[in-house]
Amino acid sequence: MKPARASLSELAVNPGVTSVREMKVEVRRLDDVAAHLPGPLGIKIDAEGHELAILKGGAETLRRTEFVIVEAATKRRFQSGYKLSELIAEFARNGFELFERSE
Repeated sequence: MKPARASLSELAVNPGVTSVREMKVEVRRLDDVAAHLPGPLGIKIDAEGHELAILKGGAETLRRTEFVIVEAATKRRFQSGYKLSELIAEFARNGFELFERSE
Protein backbone atom coordinates (compact mmCIF):
# COMPACT_ATOMS: atom_id res chain seq x y z
CA MET A 1 0.00 0.00 0.00
CA LYS A 2 1.17 3.51 -0.82
CA PRO A 3 -0.80 5.92 1.34
CA ALA A 4 -1.95 9.10 -0.34
CA ARG A 5 -1.54 11.10 2.86
CA ALA A 6 -0.07 10.93 6.33
CA SER A 7 -1.91 12.57 9.19
CA LEU A 8 -2.72 12.21 12.85
CA SER A 9 -6.34 13.21 12.11
CA GLU A 10 -9.35 11.36 10.73
CA LEU A 11 -10.70 12.70 7.43
CA ALA A 12 -14.08 14.42 7.55
CA VAL A 13 -14.93 12.72 4.24
CA ASN A 14 -13.58 9.23 3.57
CA PRO A 15 -11.85 9.22 0.14
CA GLY A 16 -12.11 5.42 -0.14
CA VAL A 17 -9.05 4.45 1.88
CA THR A 18 -9.29 0.71 2.55
CA SER A 19 -6.37 0.19 4.89
CA VAL A 20 -4.49 2.26 7.42
CA ARG A 21 -1.14 1.72 9.10
CA GLU A 22 -0.54 3.37 12.44
CA MET A 23 2.93 4.51 13.47
CA LYS A 24 4.25 6.20 16.59
CA VAL A 25 6.05 9.46 15.87
CA GLU A 26 7.60 12.08 18.11
CA VAL A 27 5.69 15.35 18.16
CA ARG A 28 7.59 18.50 19.13
CA ARG A 29 6.72 22.20 19.23
CA LEU A 30 8.05 24.47 16.48
CA ASP A 31 9.76 26.63 19.12
CA ASP A 32 11.65 23.58 20.42
CA VAL A 33 12.67 22.42 16.94
CA ALA A 34 13.84 25.87 15.78
CA ALA A 35 15.30 27.25 19.02
CA HIS A 36 18.90 26.92 17.79
CA LEU A 37 18.28 28.54 14.39
CA PRO A 38 19.28 32.19 14.04
CA GLY A 39 16.87 34.51 12.25
CA PRO A 40 15.64 35.69 9.97
CA LEU A 41 13.74 32.54 9.00
CA GLY A 42 11.38 31.36 6.28
CA ILE A 43 9.01 28.52 7.16
CA LYS A 44 7.06 26.07 4.96
CA ILE A 45 4.21 24.20 6.68
CA ASP A 46 2.32 21.29 5.11
CA ALA A 47 1.07 19.28 8.06
CA GLU A 48 -2.15 17.59 6.93
CA GLY A 49 -4.51 19.57 9.14
CA HIS A 50 -2.16 20.51 11.98
CA GLU A 51 -0.96 23.86 10.66
CA LEU A 52 -2.79 25.84 13.38
CA ALA A 53 -1.23 23.75 16.16
CA ILE A 54 2.21 24.33 14.65
CA LEU A 55 1.71 28.09 14.66
CA LYS A 56 0.45 28.02 18.25
CA GLY A 57 3.60 26.14 19.27
CA GLY A 58 5.89 28.59 17.49
CA ALA A 59 5.32 32.10 18.85
CA GLU A 60 9.02 32.66 19.63
CA THR A 61 10.11 31.30 16.25
CA LEU A 62 7.57 33.42 14.39
CA ARG A 63 9.12 36.57 15.90
CA ARG A 64 12.31 35.71 13.94
CA THR A 65 10.44 34.72 10.79
CA GLU A 66 10.07 36.88 7.68
CA PHE A 67 7.60 34.69 5.79
CA VAL A 68 5.54 31.53 6.18
CA ILE A 69 4.33 29.40 3.30
CA VAL A 70 1.44 27.21 4.39
CA GLU A 71 -0.64 24.65 2.51
CA ALA A 72 -4.11 24.77 4.05
CA ALA A 73 -7.54 23.67 2.90
CA THR A 74 -10.34 26.21 2.49
CA LYS A 75 -12.93 23.66 3.65
CA ARG A 76 -12.89 21.25 6.57
CA ARG A 77 -10.92 18.09 5.71
CA PHE A 78 -10.48 16.54 9.16
CA GLN A 79 -13.02 15.73 11.87
CA SER A 80 -11.15 17.73 14.51
CA GLY A 81 -9.87 20.32 12.04
CA TYR A 82 -9.70 24.07 12.36
CA LYS A 83 -11.57 26.67 10.34
CA LEU A 84 -9.51 28.62 7.81
CA SER A 85 -10.53 31.81 9.64
CA GLU A 86 -8.85 30.46 12.80
CA LEU A 87 -5.59 29.92 10.91
CA ILE A 88 -5.72 33.41 9.42
CA ALA A 89 -6.45 34.91 12.87
CA GLU A 90 -3.44 33.10 14.37
CA PHE A 91 -1.22 34.50 11.61
CA ALA A 92 -2.58 37.99 12.34
CA ARG A 93 -1.88 37.57 16.10
CA ASN A 94 1.73 36.89 15.14
CA GLY A 95 2.03 39.91 12.82
CA PHE A 96 1.49 38.19 9.45
CA GLU A 97 -0.96 39.00 6.65
CA LEU A 98 -2.45 36.56 4.17
CA PHE A 99 -1.14 36.54 0.62
CA GLU A 100 -2.45 33.99 -1.88
CA ARG A 101 -0.20 32.92 -4.70
CA SER A 102 -1.90 33.19 -8.07
CA GLU A 103 -0.89 30.88 -10.87
